[in-house]
Amino acid sequence: TGGVSMEDPPAKPADWIEPQAWSELFRLSLVGGPFAGIHKTIKDELPRWRAAYDSSTPMAVLSDAEQGPKVVVALTPFQRLLVLRCLRPDRLIPAVHNYVAEELGEKFVTPPPFDLTGSYSDSTSTTPLIFVLSPGADPFQALNKFATERAKD
Repeated sequence: TGGVSMEDPPAKPADWIEPQAWSELFRLSLVGGPFAGIHKTIKDELPRWRAAYDSSTPMAVLSDAEQGPKVVVALTPFQRLLVLRCLRPDRLIPAVHNYVAEELGEKFVTPPPFDLTGSYSDSTSTTPLIFVLSPGADPFQALNKFATERAKD
């Protein structure tokens, strides 16, 4: 899912590192700046990198001066997200959620409660209500209750 590099990454310093993660970290190091050579630090701080990799909350480990790799702890929170994306892409969405909540505020990650009464009052016979559902969402109970209250079974 990452970019393409003309260079092949060097050999992995440890077997537990996924080939995709190693390749992504290597490409991130090619960006330069604070990421220059980041892949080389893994060998020097293997236990710290392994702790982040094995953690169920790797972003917390990457941010912790006591546990995380020193080069990653020194990065900004957004830059740590880029490292997390390489190392543990499965934990990126919760980390981005937390980042947005911390940087912009909880209101940017908390969906507003659905106001069926307000939505209904905005609708007409030519502008109906349309429900766009996400997995696990089922408005039937609320809609049925609302219709019963309005005597529109």
